[in-house]
Amino acid sequence: MVAERENKFRFQGFEIPAYMREGLRLYVEEGIPPGSFLTSVIENDLMQAVGRADDRNIRNLPAYANYFYNHTPSACHGSREKMKAWIEACRKKREAAMNATGVNYSNKCPECGSETTTRDDVKRC
Repeated sequence: MVAERENKFRFQGFEIPAYMREGLRLYVEEGIPPGSFLTSVIENDLMQAVGRADDRNIRNLPAYANYFYNHTPSACHGSREKMKAWIEACRKKREAAMNATGVNYSNKCPECGSETTTRDDVKRC
């Protein structure tokens, strides 16, 4: 099972580095915006991706193309507009889950809107 999950990060001798995979997961599963390199890849902006890639990522761009094309929903990649829509849809999904469960996933008091320092110390006025 682990080997099967790892295969989605490999393509014809290219491989998405392990240190990039959590950012991919957070974006695809939760709509959390990634860093500038992954944003360029997701938005299908080759020039920016090449300019923002580190030494390992620039050599493995084909693995990213394979990953997004074959292992993610088409709605989450391909343009800046698709990326923005994906992030917003995921935000709404989290918000709906929060409303349904009554759990506050933000760091703001749901009643007065004041900021707290961590999610664990959310105030209830």
